[in-house]
Amino acid sequence: MPAHAAIIFTNVAMTAASAANTNVKNVVDTKSKSSTVKSKTLPATLSTTATATASGKIGVTAAIDSSSSTLTSVTFASPASGVFSASSNTGIVQAIGSTRTNPILSAAAAGAYTFTYNFGNIGKTLLTINYNLLDPNSVATSLSTISLTGGSGAFSQAVTPNASGSLTATLLGGNYQLRIGSTYMDRVQRNGLAAGTTTGSSFDIFSFSFAAVPEPATWMMLILGFGAIGTAMRRRRTTDRVSPISDMLAA
Repeated sequence: MPAHAAIIFTNVAMTAASAANTNVKNVVDTKSKSSTVKSKTLPATLSTTATATASGKIGVTAAIDSSSSTLTSVTFASPASGVFSASSNTGIVQAIGSTRTNPILSAAAAGAYTFTYNFGNIGKTLLTINYNLLDPNSVATSLSTISLTGGSGAFSQAVTPNASGSLTATLLGGNYQLRIGSTYMDRVQRNGLAAGTTTGSSFDIFSFSFAAVPEPATWMMLILGFGAIGTAMRRRRTTDRVSPISDMLAA
């Protein structure tokens, strides 16, 4: 196997989804939207947004508006390095003059996202995935899932809400799919005692990179190379030290 690993980009796909709902006097009006983008060539940046809106009524008056949006984006530095992020924003607006003594629930499942990256690998490669879900979420984010399928080093890892950390896997040659997905739970709640707006938001970020893992023969060549350089440097220092004495004797 070659010492230098290479990532061969195949394609990338990304889906954003949002759902907005309002529950007023047992009247539920739910709207949902989704948006998917795909690319067969490596893009510098790929993004998509899904937005949903819904309205609820108190009696015959439109009193509650709910909205939810999910934005996904990925930026590639190279086929072997990228940063994926997803954000969700949810809000409910209560009409002026309307009051409620019971809570108003909106966007119990505000949004979802799925990022899929297909690639080929030559050589022995170390995959590193860093994740940061520490941005405060209104209620919580359901468990995100990071998975790798195909070839060697396959895994599926659930990521705890509001957590950060990293995962690593050693890949041999073959075709792979890296998949990151989650469903937001940005449920916002308003007691309805006054008109106004209540909003919530969530933000997740993932970065991934691939690095070549030298084969044993490569490590040996590197060690021998460093040894040869060290020997040459020592000989040069010795020559520099004795040269002045030789010059004096010659004189």
